Amino acid sequence: VNRRRPEQYLNIVSHSHSVNQAFLASWASFMGSSPRGFPFLTEESPVSVELERALRKHTFEVTRESFQLESVYKFYKSSTYATTLTAFKVKSMSFDLLLSLAIMAYLLL
Repeated sequence: VNRRRPEQYLNIVSHSHSVNQAFLASWASFMGSSPRGFPFLTEESPVSVELERALRKHTFEVTRESFQLESVYKFYKSSTYATTLTAFKVKSMSFDLLLSLAIMAYLLL
């Protein structure tokens, strides 16, 4: 029985088809330092521009399509990226009133 060790399978993709570690490291660094939240992703944002440039370099056809995000939340765009977004989803006031009434009824009985 001819058994192969797992480390022998690591060199399946090599030479010109191998993963370029420098390319991945530069993209990881860029994506880690760029805001990618929905309000910050415009057509002129650095992430959009660089992704389109990289795709045009390595693929045949690149098209950009815009869409509107339909949501119950309102997103505000900022001219600078030095913003902090804090959001909390809390129970409605009716829940607090109902819970208070239930506690009062329990204490009174």
